[in-house]
Amino acid sequence: MKWEDRTEGVFKFLKSEAVAQLWGQKKRNSSMTYEKLSRAMRYYYKREILERVDGRRLVYKFGKNSSGWKLGEVNSGK
Repeated sequence: MKWEDRTEGVFKFLKSEAVAQLWGQKKRNSSMTYEKLSRAMRYYYKREILERVDGRRLVYKFGKNSSGWKLGEVNSGK
């Protein structure tokens, strides 16, 4: 993952399958693929935790209901 615009919460997955593997480890699902992860991400879109960035492949933005990604939140533990 790399930040596209840190202040706006926009980031890009550089290695989508690696992201899927890490998410699979977190969720204890060794057969996780990016296809399965992207299906699960729809839940986060509905909850306004994540947003897709239109016209950009593998680029996402943290939504209004997300937390823990802003520099102040990360450093202060909010």
